[in-house]
Amino acid sequence: SQNGSINRTLDGWNSSNDLIDTEDSDWITIITQDPVDSYTVFTAGRNLFKSTDNGDTWAQLTELSGQKIQSIEISESNNQVIYMVFENSIKMSSDGGVTWVNRGNPGPYITSLVISKYNANDIWVTCGRYDGTVARRVFKSTNAGYSWSNISGTLPNMPVNCSAYQAGNLNRIYVGTDLGIFYRNDTLTDWISYGQGLPNVPVAELEIDDNAFKIWAGTFGRGLWSSDLFGIAGEIGASLELISQPNQFLILP
Repeated sequence: SQNGSINRTLDGWNSSNDLIDTEDSDWITIITQDPVDSYTVFTAGRNLFKSTDNGDTWAQLTELSGQKIQSIEISESNNQVIYMVFENSIKMSSDGGVTWVNRGNPGPYITSLVISKYNANDIWVTCGRYDGTVARRVFKSTNAGYSWSNISGTLPNMPVNCSAYQAGNLNRIYVGTDLGIFYRNDTLTDWISYGQGLPNVPVAELEIDDNAFKIWAGTFGRGLWSSDLFGIAGEIGASLELISQPNQFLILP
């Protein structure tokens, strides 16, 4: 999917059909699937569109102008809660996208938002661009964005590009920066580097597979890397064992 167009295949790309072309979309089209109902899908350009039949038909949910939508994030614990992220603001819906309220701008140039898997009100936001001498890189809210706490700590004062939330207790958060990956949880007072074996390179995307207990990092110009997650796997599943090599990144072929 590129430039606002979404294509779907049902036969392994032997054939496909064009589902929708959104206006003014970025080169990589936003596609977000409802974590509860797999037939419900969202896409966006300057406005938000929703399909409840796997993309066969679409309804426009917003009438907006100005900035493009950067991402759409849906709560796993309550799929009626949706966050719509722009470069300089956030909107939140608690009714599946019917109505929206503003949540302001916690920091300069918002690059990502992640939601707790267990509480739709707990969210973390990362910010990009260089911002003088004041570290405004990562913010946390426990009330759906009504108020924010700066939890940047001693992160390098450079862009934070992405984030990921690890299932289990302790609110385990990973952020990808222009200088690698950092990690924090509720027991730590500051961020720690989580990039052993990873070159000092901008990290553009982070993805977590909680079942495989793996994190993947997509970098700018240095390929795709993988590591075990932080901590003890038994905190997620009793049958899992202690992770043997957390914070050990390997390049993938």
